[in-house]
Amino acid sequence: MMRPRYCTLLLFSFCLLLTGCSKGVSSLDQLAIQGDFERLERVAREDFSRTYQKSSLYYVALAQERLGKLEEAHASLHLYLAMTGREGTSVSAAKLAVLLGNRVADGALVIEMGLLLEEEEALDEATAKQLYQALLGARRTGDAHRIFTSYLQGSMDGPAYAKVLVESNASFSLIKEAFASLTDEQAVTLFLLASLLPNDVQRAYDYFSYAAMFESKDLDAT
Repeated sequence: MMRPRYCTLLLFSFCLLLTGCSKGVSSLDQLAIQGDFERLERVAREDFSRTYQKSSLYYVALAQERLGKLEEAHASLHLYLAMTGREGTSVSAAKLAVLLGNRVADGALVIEMGLLLEEEEALDEATAKQLYQALLGARRTGDAHRIFTSYLQGSMDGPAYAKVLVESNASFSLIKEAFASLTDEQAVTLFLLASLLPNDVQRAYDYFSYAAMFESKDLDAT
């Protein structure tokens, strides 16, 4: 006679536990929606220390990223990913990883989580652009071309496309091809942008030579 009652009590305790976890996640989500990221970081950190809920760690990383604590957010998110594994990563966490990886120059993280979003059919234009840049930077031109044609081709004009190539340090042949469709003013703007980016000696020489060619073309036209 005691066994059914024991099972009932056990099931009831599990229900209470699950309800508590659900309320915890809900309250963290509410803080995120409200934009109270300082409190979110504190509450989520306390909740993770108490429950070891992986979702709480995601909110810690989210709050830190929003507060500009990029290295801390990067570390928190890596711990989250280590706990969940690739297959257990939520779409929200993957999008945060792409954003954060782009901000801290972790191209490998951007690529891994960006491709996961593609598999989950959850890749939007913003994350696709960051993934595309990371793939170009890693010289994975085949994957980059697929992402561009599938997600970006219809939404980027010539100057925007050329800017993405410059910022991602893409192969110079692609950059020259993109520059060919620009006006002189647009090209000069991007040459100035390129001069502010960290370039190796060869890339700096490529830009110098190409800019000189643009200048001579203008002189010939006058």
